[in-house]
Amino acid sequence: MRRRSHFITVSVQELKASLDEMSAMELAQIAGHLRILRWKETPGLADELARAHAAMDAGRKVQQGKVEEFLAARRAAKK
Repeated sequence: MRRRSHFITVSVQELKASLDEMSAMELAQIAGHLRILRWKETPGLADELARAHAAMDAGRKVQQGKVEEFLAARRAAKK
């Protein structure tokens, strides 16, 4: 591993070797973090969140069932 500033830089090979040594729980945490990173890079996400937050601030709320339907449709569209 090489240290640059406060970041540690590792090669893909070093990363794979580290992953091979992790427990199932650690791998699940890494997988969750990678999903979040991928989600944050979704085009238009910031605009979509800004519109949703503005609507909530204006008093418009969404029922949980509607959110779950939206998320399920979004996941199905990605397949």
